[in-house]
Amino acid sequence: MYVTWNLDAVNQSLTLGIAIDEQLFVIPFAKSATTGQHSPDNTRSLKVAANWPIRYSSLSSDGRLIAIAGRRGLVHYSASSGRWKLFTDPVQEQAFSVQGGLLWFHHVLVAAVEVSKSHQIRLYSRDLELSNQNVLHREVMPSPVIILSLVDNSLLVYCADNTLFHFLIIPTADTIKLHLCGSITFNGVIATPSAVRMVSWMIPSAQKQLGDPLVLLRLRKSAKQEVKYDMQIFAERIEFCWIHLRGIAALENSLWAFDGRGIRVWLNALAIEAPATQDQNENPECVKESVNIPLEFYPSSVLMDKGIIIGAEHEVAARSNLPFVMFRHATSSHLFLHHILRSHLEASQVKDAVVFASHYQDLVYFAHALEIFLHDVVEHETDLELDSGSDSQEVLPKVVEFLDYFDAALDVVVGCARKTEMTRWRRLFDVVGNPKTLFETCLQSHRLKTAGSYLLVLHNLEQLDEKNVDAIRLLKSAMEEKDWQLCRELLRFLRSIDDSGVALRDALAQTGLA
Repeated sequence: MYVTWNLDAVNQSLTLGIAIDEQLFVIPFAKSATTGQHSPDNTRSLKVAANWPIRYSSLSSDGRLIAIAGRRGLVHYSASSGRWKLFTDPVQEQAFSVQGGLLWFHHVLVAAVEVSKSHQIRLYSRDLELSNQNVLHREVMPSPVIILSLVDNSLLVYCADNTLFHFLIIPTADTIKLHLCGSITFNGVIATPSAVRMVSWMIPSAQKQLGDPLVLLRLRKSAKQEVKYDMQIFAERIEFCWIHLRGIAALENSLWAFDGRGIRVWLNALAIEAPATQDQNENPECVKESVNIPLEFYPSSVLMDKGIIIGAEHEVAARSNLPFVMFRHATSSHLFLHHILRSHLEASQVKDAVVFASHYQDLVYFAHALEIFLHDVVEHETDLELDSGSDSQEVLPKVVEFLDYFDAALDVVVGCARKTEMTRWRRLFDVVGNPKTLFETCLQSHRLKTAGSYLLVLHNLEQLDEKNVDAIRLLKSAMEEKDWQLCRELLRFLRSIDDSGVALRDALAQTGLA
């Protein structure tokens, strides 16, 4: 929902001018887009004179119905019948004035009126005579109505007490009525209610690009199944935002915003809350920011099914022999999977993290994304230990538990180790397990290439024996699988760890390659 107002227009009044010959002119755009002639629909001179000036007018969506209201009362006209309908009782007409607007909902006229120092929303039928007895529905409002807005069958009513009401227009078997869905106050947000000029469900494109601050009106079901709105200001200096109503797992009903430095994500921000119990606080909890994704480029789109944020960055090159600067744009991308996963695991939501990641496990770069995730956690917790001097392992055990749900876990761990400084391996393998055990697991499951990577880790940790039994065992398995590329790499590895060549000759002799 979006609300806008113009403080410069507070003192301006909106009136509709009347021609000297007491005629109301309607340009028939719905009838013909090419005609330049006006179609005069004459109002009665006495009515115009008695209720001058005309303050409100409304045209139906099909262009066939028009309603006008002046100082007192209202009248409406049908282009189909060519007839005006007026109040037959002048006392009833002079008893109220339209204050807040007129709207057509199909053949029903919605009018915000002031009568006897009270404020009402009345529904009139085009097919019935105008009289108090033929009012289809009356809704008493607590304060004067400033704006009426209609979207489909939703009626938004903004009042002078800075409150927005949401009604549903519900046709019944013999009449039509308004059903109150909820209300919300804008105290602290709108300083001058009379300055509001528009209320709409839709966010205009300009607000999507230049919106500041980011304000959310969130639906909430009460215990009586009534829908209420909770307002929350999420952030300041937001350049643009977008929502994902049909996202993946935790991304469903998520709100994304860019503040010039990165992407800020509120997970499940747009969902309707469950009914509150009597023991719960009537004031709902604010939606907290779930993820903050720093970016070094300007984002343009989020590929939800790929787990990627794409955008553009600029490059500037200056040369001393050129009198100008070269400037060009380049596309860039950033994986966001590990940011969402970390938010789950920091909240001890291991199962939610597994469900979320399972939607992406068929991607070719899924293991790479998990490597980035594990590497970031290891680096972060190691830095915290160095800064504080205390051994704190908060997220890493949960990350390892999460990785065990996926077949790529062994590849992810060794890939992370090879991209991490050896001084940080102790923290990693204290949680993951002894690399010798992981090597044996790879060997037994015939994951020979992964076992070869663990062989390098064992060598760097000085856990290989002098006879290189583990390397020879892996070499024999590679020969059985006819993985000659791995065989060449293992022989090269044995040659590199022993300059004398003894380790290589022993391996060739034991495998029959000599």
